[in-house]
Amino acid sequence: MKKLAITIAGSDSSGGAGLEADLKSFSYVGIDGISVATTFVIQTPDKVISIKELPIDCVEEHLKQAISMRPDVVKVGVIYKEEIARCVADLVIDAGIEKVVVDPIFKASDGTLLFKGNYQKTYLHYLAPISYLFTPNAEEASLLAGTEIKNEEDIKIASQKFIEAGSSYVLIKGGHIKGNDSTDYLRGKDLWRKFYAPRIEGKFHGTGCALSSLIAGYLAIGYSIEEAIERSKRILVGMMLKGRTLKG
Repeated sequence: MKKLAITIAGSDSSGGAGLEADLKSFSYVGIDGISVATTFVIQTPDKVISIKELPIDCVEEHLKQAISMRPDVVKVGVIYKEEIARCVADLVIDAGIEKVVVDPIFKASDGTLLFKGNYQKTYLHYLAPISYLFTPNAEEASLLAGTEIKNEEDIKIASQKFIEAGSSYVLIKGGHIKGNDSTDYLRGKDLWRKFYAPRIEGKFHGTGCALSSLIAGYLAIGYSIEEAIERSKRILVGMMLKGRTLKG
């Protein structure tokens, strides 16, 4: 029987990020995926046109039904507001789901904000504590930790704050840090590891969503955290070098 993943995120009308990217990633890995929409993001690959909120009772009802299907992993993307984060945390805790990958998305590629309210409080209070893996990029990690991130030492300090907030593992994606390569940094209670990759020039849409959902998929299958990240980065880099998107 195939493993099952839930993605809780915004729907991207361009198909390149959000729920659509997550479901492609799950299919690529070879597992089944179901989706719970938190928002509808009307956009092209280049810019956001508008954001349509969903009422909390709609999100909650949908999520309850999805969780009743006993998923092996949950991936959390765009939440958009605190009350949805609180709902997600409560239902995940009640269901006893352990493998939760949280990608704390703050804004779209064009700079449009994808969260309204207290970003730091919401993620550190509700979502970091339920996460098996917390996957901010450097900019998001800086906002959440309240510290500027310019180098590896800054990343160590920020990642420790997320561990203290309750995350089992933290993967800070270094693509936004200047340098010749794009290094991601993994921290656990007794673990510190760097994952190197070449910096690929060009405009890409949905790479963060794809990476976190690929990792979630491999965790569902049973790979270790390090193996899941290694495989996912290798797939994503290969696709980016070819200028392609993931296909199920």
